[in-house]
Amino acid sequence: MHGLFNQIRLNLITIENAEHILFTPYIMNKLKKNNVSEEILSLVHEGTELEDLKSLNILSDEELSRLINETERLLKNYHDIEFNDKIYNNFVIDKDSTSNN
Repeated sequence: MHGLFNQIRLNLITIENAEHILFTPYIMNKLKKNNVSEEILSLVHEGTELEDLKSLNILSDEELSRLINETERLLKNYHDIEFNDKIYNNFVIDKDSTSNN
């Protein structure tokens, strides 16, 4: 999430791509079912609203920096946690989208 917010701020990926990766109601529901903290759910929810903010011309570097800072604050709470399980259980790559046709 931190990386997605930062990549959007740096114009390395589009908001639409970030939505395909993480910022969707579907992901929010999955996280909620797995008892993910409300703080994390809130940030994912804010990620789902980025396109709306952009379309209203109110998405700013300051807002993206706030989201980045908030994710950094949360990451500090998880400093001692190790992730031993695979995160992806279904990862799809569309080969046609990577071709130069």
